[in-house]
Amino acid sequence: MGFFRQYYRFGAIAAVAGAFLLGALIRPLNHARTPDQANTREAPSRRRTQSTHADAIQSAKLPSHGASAKRPAVSALTPEQRLAEHARMIVSATDSQQRRQLSLEMIETNHPAAALQLARLAADSRDPELQMMLLESIQQSEKLTDPDGTLAQTISQILRGDSEDGVKRACEDVLGALPTAASAQILKDAFESTQALPEEKINAAENLLRVATLRPSLLSASDTQKVIDQIRLEAQAASDPESRAQAFMTLGERRNENTAFFRQMLDIERDGNVRNLLVKLIGGATATVASQPTGTR
Repeated sequence: MGFFRQYYRFGAIAAVAGAFLLGALIRPLNHARTPDQANTREAPSRRRTQSTHADAIQSAKLPSHGASAKRPAVSALTPEQRLAEHARMIVSATDSQQRRQLSLEMIETNHPAAALQLARLAADSRDPELQMMLLESIQQSEKLTDPDGTLAQTISQILRGDSEDGVKRACEDVLGALPTAASAQILKDAFESTQALPEEKINAAENLLRVATLRPSLLSASDTQKVIDQIRLEAQAASDPESRAQAFMTLGERRNENTAFFRQMLDIERDGNVRNLLVKLIGGATATVASQPTGTR
């Protein structure tokens, strides 16, 4: 019995020692796991953190559908802000049709500063096509006003610059629709310029007579007659039908004063289109005189 008791005691001690030794061997193995194995428990939370961070970055990079709301709706802008917004869109637009539509919308606001804003855009531009489009849009204004002469001064800046002939004529057409002392003086200077070509002189004269028709006090009777006499000379001296037609149309601003001259030129005119124009001018002048009350001729 003593032998067996010692045997079991020795076995128990050996079992405890074996368990301790086995635990000591397993613990280093746990610490020796690979980094991927060691991070297995952390991976889900880290993935969630990384996913949240990535979503935040993505949302910062990609604008939401409401990003366009940063620019106020046009209807919510003040009139001055609306003009500035239209001007910005005209400059940034690449399609000529879109530019034309925007400039017409701008002038149709009938805001006193709309024409000046378009004129300044034309003065700043070096694109003749854009300049002419802006100037033509100004002419669509129902009533041009220029209380301080700034609009006429801006148009004069374009007129005196190195602009194409079409742009200069468009400038004069704007001034012809602006019955102010400033515009009349600019047109008079252009008409009397010794460097002006015949067609430029005729166009300036046409708009000068138009201004005088809108506001007779802007051009004296003697100055008006001087313009008419000069255009008659240009019409007689012009060798091409187009120039003659332009001169006759200019004199058409004062049809009643030029009826006799139209008849005289009809007798010697050989171009069919110009003859038709003269007939219409004579007929228009006759009809105008006939429609006037008795005693006003």
